[in-house]
Amino acid sequence: MKIYLLKTPDLSEQEFNNVYNLLDTFEGPLEFLKVDFEFDTDKFAFLKKFYPDFKFKYESDITKTKFDNERSIPLSWRELFSLCAHYRHSFNLLSTDFVVLLTNRRNALNWFSAFDNDKNIFVHTNEWETYTNANPKYPIAHSRQSLFNINP
Repeated sequence: MKIYLLKTPDLSEQEFNNVYNLLDTFEGPLEFLKVDFEFDTDKFAFLKKFYPDFKFKYESDITKTKFDNERSIPLSWRELFSLCAHYRHSFNLLSTDFVVLLTNRRNALNWFSAFDNDKNIFVHTNEWETYTNANPKYPIAHSRQSLFNINP
């Protein structure tokens, strides 16, 4: 099974490499492919707006936040999965392949990671210091690993 790892522009190349290098050490049926792909920010304008210190106020901790095309911060799940789908369709990936998007951007439901029915996944890579003193590559890799329900 092929798993294409890509990133949003806000994630540093070093952080991206750290996660990929860790995942690449696991043996088994998963083949991780680090993708050097840059999203066109004219096509995906929501990628232009990134404020690392932005604190999003949720109306409720238990209800969904409605999609707002103008919000841009944090990214909606629709926006995150549109990036995965764009890559998937641009390169005609197999339906059995996964696309995993690593991003520092917060998401509208404040989840660490999520997947859709098209085997697209996003993983939030930022703010791990709030929860652990470990190198962020470990919880990021774990977030991805748990989505596949596979133990390293």
